[in-house]
Amino acid sequence: MMPMESESVTKITDDLIGRDDKPCSCSARIAELIQLPAGDKITAKDLVRIPVVFRKFFSRFINLSWLVTLFCLFLLPAAQVWAGAYSSSAHGNSSTGVDRSTIDSKYSAFATGSCAHCHEQHASLEGSEPAPTSPSGPNAAMVFSPEEKLCFTCHDGSAAGGSSRDILTQFNETYRHPIDLYSGRHTLSKLEYGKNGAPFRGSLRHVECTDCHNPHVAQPGTQTFDTSNPQNNNLVSNVLKGVWGVDPTFGAAWTVPTSFTEKIPAVKEYQICLKCHSNYAFNTGSGSYSVSDSPSGLSSVTDQAMEFNPANASYHPVVTTANLGNANSLLASRLGPPWNSAPGDQTMYCSDCHGDTDSSKPDGPHGSTNKYLLKWGSWPTQSDGTTLWTLNDLSNSGIFCKLCHTLSGSNTGGGNWGHFFWSYNTDSSGGNNVHTQSWHRNYSCVTCHSAVPHGSKHERLIVYASDPAPYNYNGNTAKITKFTFESGSYSTSDCQATCSGIH
Repeated sequence: MMPMESESVTKITDDLIGRDDKPCSCSARIAELIQLPAGDKITAKDLVRIPVVFRKFFSRFINLSWLVTLFCLFLLPAAQVWAGAYSSSAHGNSSTGVDRSTIDSKYSAFATGSCAHCHEQHASLEGSEPAPTSPSGPNAAMVFSPEEKLCFTCHDGSAAGGSSRDILTQFNETYRHPIDLYSGRHTLSKLEYGKNGAPFRGSLRHVECTDCHNPHVAQPGTQTFDTSNPQNNNLVSNVLKGVWGVDPTFGAAWTVPTSFTEKIPAVKEYQICLKCHSNYAFNTGSGSYSVSDSPSGLSSVTDQAMEFNPANASYHPVVTTANLGNANSLLASRLGPPWNSAPGDQTMYCSDCHGDTDSSKPDGPHGSTNKYLLKWGSWPTQSDGTTLWTLNDLSNSGIFCKLCHTLSGSNTGGGNWGHFFWSYNTDSSGGNNVHTQSWHRNYSCVTCHSAVPHGSKHERLIVYASDPAPYNYNGNTAKITKFTFESGSYSTSDCQATCSGIH
């Protein structure tokens, strides 16, 4: 039974496309046309089963742009996209979506948001290959340029993307995720899912735009701090929607998680980061992974699943809140806005600390002029990369911790030195008697605190002399041998250290 010309084209395309973010499925009518059981998904192999008359029907009533869209969205099983998700995405939006016509006028024939602006269904358009031409020949998924080169066609500050979408400038910063160093290592993201981290280690280790972004699902918008539900401030933002990630099975404090649940899609930002920054990718069990080509300022990367473990004695609340884990929260007076609104009951992003130093540029850890992709200042050294911060420097605006923590003070050695990173005291003025002692003022911050402030097996991100590098800066800077946390003021008996005969 073949469709009659009077039969609704919209009805047939609705049956094929699907609605409400569900995969396209065959109604009984369409199943009859292409001989599929009702409810089965359409795959590329089913194209040959569509009767000739039906294909002619499509070519007569549906323009080329629709056919390309149908093919790209629903007939590529390795990267199947749902129509509802794409049409409501940043790239698929019919008003503000992708539009290659600003680069090549031939593409004005395609509607804004059409798949054809990224996926080339033929090698030519109107007799020649449209601009920009691919530098490497045919590419996977029929995109006109490989990997980040495709993205930077628009996301370079040009008319195609607009200055507000200039990502290329960030990846030209001194410190960045090294998407430019790898070629051909990344496959389709869904093909890397389910491989237990193998695509992110050894000779395959890489990072590409689509490891963090799903171009068919991502939506516009910036993340704002949710004061009503502060525990949800680590949920994925619009630009991260549709990406898969991993969630560790956490064990005892400061142990390396070796078991992970793959999440598709990721629900929280850290789940995306841990695809690369944990033993899921390392597979060493040692808590670190050596890298030789990192432009982020590192010779090795640490296991952040271990560092953010809620069982640790202290951690930044990336995975969960302090009150739901084993850490003691700070007083509101130790934190700047918005973090002072719900201390102990809030979570945060990795990208609250890591990203561009220019707040007018797109959010995210694309690149930075600061080592370790820091959004503000430097740590644990000053900007010269050598001089360590000390208590004498609390008034210096370049201390990274000032991004969130309230710091103030002078080097008089006798008065209240103000708030300090992870200090705690019941004194409403924010003082801490450890940080106000004159004999402490010339010691570096990392004499007592971890140089990698993600988390620690000790309270208040304290680091012991016996702890290894990089937590113990250069392996020989920490001096504390024993520390006892107090909810109020400290006495000399609460701390034992090799730096002074007083303890």
